[in-house]
Amino acid sequence: MKLFSVLVLAALSVSAFGDSLNTNQIKHYSFTLSAGNSYEISLSSNAGACANTEEGTCCVLLANQFAQRPAIDFFEAIAATNGNNPDNPPASIILERATDGVASVAVYAVNACTFDPPRITDLGPSNAMATTGAGTGQLGNRVSLNTLQVGTTDYLLQDLSRQTDADGDQPIGAKILAEAAFGYYHPIRRALSEQSADSNNIWDSEIQEELTDANHHSGIVYDYWREVLGINSFDDQGATMLALVNVSYPARPTQFCDEIIPRGSLFNAFWNGETIVFTPRNQADRNGKIWPISLVAALDVAAHEWGHAVSDRAVDLRYQRESGALNEAFSDWMGIAVEFYSGEDNWTMGEGVVTIRDIKDPLNYGQPEIYQGDRWTDTSVAACPNPDICENDYCGVHRNSGVANKMFYLLANGGTFNGETVDGIGLDLAMQISYDAIRYYWTSDETFLGARLGMEDAALGYSAGAAEQVAKAWRAVGVLTNSELNGSESNENSVTTDSGESSSSGGCSLSEPGSNNGLGWLALAALAWWLRRRLNSTPLC
Repeated sequence: MKLFSVLVLAALSVSAFGDSLNTNQIKHYSFTLSAGNSYEISLSSNAGACANTEEGTCCVLLANQFAQRPAIDFFEAIAATNGNNPDNPPASIILERATDGVASVAVYAVNACTFDPPRITDLGPSNAMATTGAGTGQLGNRVSLNTLQVGTTDYLLQDLSRQTDADGDQPIGAKILAEAAFGYYHPIRRALSEQSADSNNIWDSEIQEELTDANHHSGIVYDYWREVLGINSFDDQGATMLALVNVSYPARPTQFCDEIIPRGSLFNAFWNGETIVFTPRNQADRNGKIWPISLVAALDVAAHEWGHAVSDRAVDLRYQRESGALNEAFSDWMGIAVEFYSGEDNWTMGEGVVTIRDIKDPLNYGQPEIYQGDRWTDTSVAACPNPDICENDYCGVHRNSGVANKMFYLLANGGTFNGETVDGIGLDLAMQISYDAIRYYWTSDETFLGARLGMEDAALGYSAGAAEQVAKAWRAVGVLTNSELNGSESNENSVTTDSGESSSSGGCSLSEPGSNNGLGWLALAALAWWLRRRLNSTPLC
């Protein structure tokens, strides 16, 4: 394949590799393409000699499948040589089913590096074939994996099975991917990850156990969305579902509330605006505890994070006061619903790795179960004038979600609580109503009362009886309408709309509980959300 355009922005030096760049320099290349063929673009460099081990790489390979040159913050695809891999394999980007024209490629030096010029290999007419492999999860579960065979010996952890139905009469569904991170690309605050590949389609190494969990659980979440909620991925437009594992977090030491948080010292999971992210297993947290299993092993955790993706695209609930608590609660509802869909039967979050919330009995983990009752964090402007991560957890976003969780349990399962008897409508219908409410009725600064009224309106689309049970479930946890208050001054605050400064939604949600009263994990979850906003304001990958 002819290399027809080269722009050199740095002087070359003699080394074991043919080219070199100093830190922050970039070099461009272009390759011609033929429509219908697939190509592999690869880069070999001295990744093992990176000066900055926190980055995990020296050179990155950037590519656009069009004429415009990539820039350090503008590209379609990225790959990097892994300085942590003793075999130092080349960075590789696969272009599937190219169109006529050019691929514009660049090598960018995160740190000073030496490398050989990128090479392009014409793989011929696209012959990638969907196939089935097998993987073992972190908890020892053996599962079937939908993979992609490229050539005769390479398999990629790319699940394309949901991109069309058997009759071809449904919209193209989501591509489901899982990748492992090995470094950090600081120009746009992005984790560097490798395309997940295997030679025998048996995914059972230590890192592949995490990838197996990520890929398998994302597939279950997608199937639940399609079959129960009737939506096509988190945006209802077939968006790719990418799960990143092995992400050290924070990527570099960070000051938070007068404390320095060491690199990679948070054990957590979160939605970053584009992907769901999980920190590594077998890595010490900030208290020195080693976690042998990553949170991606818990299906409800993965579903919870994908729940943030749904709410982010539907309404983007502000991460403060009552709207922030609803943000967290909706994701918990999603986690529980997906687990029941897959055959599990419990109302806790994170079990199997670390149990951190109880949807049925929020008090077990330090959360309130009655609006403005015991353990409630006052969200009024008078009591909490300035939502703050260090002082008040943005006015109680993690703690107060317990009230909405208790409501959801009663709505789905039924029961008598606080003098109110609710006839359960079933988990699927409860989730369908909740999704319709968040998509069509809730606003970004929603209150608990507004959430109730929105769910009642959404429920009327199913039946008047369902709407009645929605009202009862919210009444049971103390969220009352003005007509129900009967002039009680003590309850009037329960329908006062929140106001004040707001912050964006999509916060981190799951963390280690410090003790059974839940105070430790509330603070840590808030910390991880703040770091996500500070260090990853641009999506990771």
